Amino acid sequence: MIAKNLSQRLMDDEANFPGRATPQPQQAAQAIATAEIINLTNSPDKAPSDSPDTIADSDDGSTTIGGLVVAMSGVVNTGDTGDFGDLNCCVCGEMVFTATNRLIECSKCGALYHQECHKPAITNEEASDDQEHIWQCDNCCNKPTTSRNNTPSPLSVNVHDCAEPPCVVYKGQTHLMDVQFLGDKNNILQIETVLSAKVFGLSLPYELPEEDANVCANLLYGAICPIDKDEDVTYRLNFFVDPSFPEISADVTVTLNDGQGDPISCFIINCKIRKATSSLIENILLDAGDIKP
Repeated sequence: MIAKNLSQRLMDDEANFPGRATPQPQQAAQAIATAEIINLTNSPDKAPSDSPDTIADSDDGSTTIGGLVVAMSGVVNTGDTGDFGDLNCCVCGEMVFTATNRLIECSKCGALYHQECHKPAITNEEASDDQEHIWQCDNCCNKPTTSRNNTPSPLSVNVHDCAEPPCVVYKGQTHLMDVQFLGDKNNILQIETVLSAKVFGLSLPYELPEEDANVCANLLYGAICPIDKDEDVTYRLNFFVDPSFPEISADVTVTLNDGQGDPISCFIINCKIRKATSSLIENILLDAGDIKP
């Protein structure tokens, strides 16, 4: 009995000796071993990254790239559209679009509309690649429909020194376009030219000087305003290419609006913007009579 008590006391003293590690209960050790097995057989937990380039998959089959959610079903959505406010539908505020309900940009005001959100709905024909560049929303057209047919093309467009598009235009130079069109109503007192250039998929307004945007002041062959319905007139557009333009290709939309902002005629010309060489500038000045040969 004494020996047993002494042995137990020695064991207790040894266990409590300074620097001696405290033995872990068998159950805790087993839990740790189990946790290690779980961590080895499953991916370790990681905190979500705050990087905008983070790519994550969700249970619904979509993939998140930064704030953009791309669904495998062909629908594009964003979880937070705060940084893309100007790219949302101006009616519903969403960026979601499908093949049959695309986001279409008004060529005049730049607002984006879903085909189904706009009233009247934008048809697939109006949203097609060869017509969407000229489509205008109902607010801009102020007409019951937004078909391209409601904004007639000019009878003819003659871009000087360009046999057929794409037309090469030079930075810092003025290029002439003669636009032949018909009046769409009687007693049109004022007509203004509005330009926009589609670059990298974005439609950017391009303001003309007032004297060039004034169609009535630049009518040819003795025509004057007011003009009447079906009256055939020709307008000379002086198109100055700003030197700051990049050397790229751009679709330039030219719209002739009456005093109420309603389009009378509209067309698109594809341009290749290039830097003018010194010899070209000299030839232009010679043709203009500004210098003598």
